[in-house]
Amino acid sequence: MRAPFKHDRLGLMQGFIAAFGTSPWGPMALAFLVGVAFGWAIWGARGESDKGGGDENAAEPREIIVIKAELQAARALLDERDTEEETMSEQLSSLDETVKRANGRLKLILGAIKRAAKKE
Repeated sequence: MRAPFKHDRLGLMQGFIAAFGTSPWGPMALAFLVGVAFGWAIWGARGESDKGGGDENAAEPREIIVIKAELQAARALLDERDTEEETMSEQLSSLDETVKRANGRLKLILGAIKRAAKKE
């Protein structure tokens, strides 16, 4: 009497697999579930001992300390570049003012030469 039930269950499973495979949502749902399972296995399956046991004053991992040191060095380098850029900007501003003054003097001299040429 169980033979027809097994046959019906097998047919039902084959129908489900056929519908699941032909539907565009089937493979996407399967990929999502596999991703969740792997994500949980990699990041979520850690025990309390992996989290430090709740000790907030636990020492930081060495990688974090190294990254913090690199960030501090990068900030110091950026600050140094800023001061170099400020110094360069001041020098260029001073040079620009000097060139403008020289240009004004040359215009005065050129005007005096033109007036002297007209008088002669």
